[in-house]
Amino acid sequence: MTGKERFLAAFRHEAVDRVPLMEQSVASTVASALLGRPALTGTTMLHRDEAEAWLAGDEAHEEFMERVLRDNVAVADLLGHDAVSVPWLSPRPTKKLTDTDYLYGDEADGQWCIRRYDPESRTFGVVRKGGVATEADLQRDIEARERALEERRPGPEDFVRQARLAEMVGDRMEVVGSGGIAIPLEAFWLEMVALRPDLIDRHLDVSAESAIRNIECQAAMGRRVLWAGGDLADNHGPLYGPKVFREMVLPRVQRITRRCHELGLLYLFRTDGNLWSIGDDFFVASGIHAYGEIDVDAGMDLVEIRRRYPKVALWGGLSCGRLLHHGTVEEVRAETRRVIDGLAGRGLILGSSNSILHGTPPGNVLAMVDESRR
Repeated sequence: MTGKERFLAAFRHEAVDRVPLMEQSVASTVASALLGRPALTGTTMLHRDEAEAWLAGDEAHEEFMERVLRDNVAVADLLGHDAVSVPWLSPRPTKKLTDTDYLYGDEADGQWCIRRYDPESRTFGVVRKGGVATEADLQRDIEARERALEERRPGPEDFVRQARLAEMVGDRMEVVGSGGIAIPLEAFWLEMVALRPDLIDRHLDVSAESAIRNIECQAAMGRRVLWAGGDLADNHGPLYGPKVFREMVLPRVQRITRRCHELGLLYLFRTDGNLWSIGDDFFVASGIHAYGEIDVDAGMDLVEIRRRYPKVALWGGLSCGRLLHHGTVEEVRAETRRVIDGLAGRGLILGSSNSILHGTPPGNVLAMVDESRR
């Protein structure tokens, strides 16, 4: 079987010659160790490298992006992955403030943030930000996005990285698209869910329509699987509660999945956290084809998910923080085998529960891959 055939067979729960593999992100440091050379592949450390490339100019950024795509293909080939996606990227920074701090956006109009690089953890996160902070800000932001929907539709020029990636991998791997929807998991937004549900409804309507238009464009470009969804939960459940998911988020997800069904596309909803309290809505009523970023450390065990919701294909399954990062090779092999046997090797795309993090022993990654081929 080709990688594409193997990957798509998992969505149909068909027999495969080996369990298909995919990672949404491999830390550049781990990829470098695996390839035996410096590599630019993923996690937030890549955003810091991209900031430096942007600041060096457009030509430097284009060269950077070509290397990022090639390195991602190289590590996917090495590990025998059956699908690949454009890594999570960041916008152009406005300026570099210090050796570790970068300004994004314009402080004058309130849409800005400062991201800081931590050399020890290799993380690059927001430490200060402006933006939507009041009801008036939220209303202006939504109105601007509504106008943007009227003024422009997405085209192939919006997905040039995706097209280049598909050119690189050919039939070896499936290239997955995107098309997510979410309520931002920030205090202000969660307050607005309770205080201004009308604005949250408008936000979700704009997000759903934007996702559908992006999906239609990607379908015309040859994409068959959407790597989509959006974070909604922590270890205790949905941050805005099951009722909000059912009444506000679910109808918009259903709009998206209906359009995917019409276009013959497969929709994989990815989110961390514990989803048992919304299980029937999320796994059945939503119309999704697959579920990813399965947070096993939050109680989302793949074998139990398959028992309760047998029609949904599953991606991930091995704890990226506890097991792959801190476990032994023997523990990784044992858990890989438990998951494969528990799902009878069908309807499964094996990978980490989120990403291969900085500091993950390369031997653990190779143990997961090797065990999957037995």
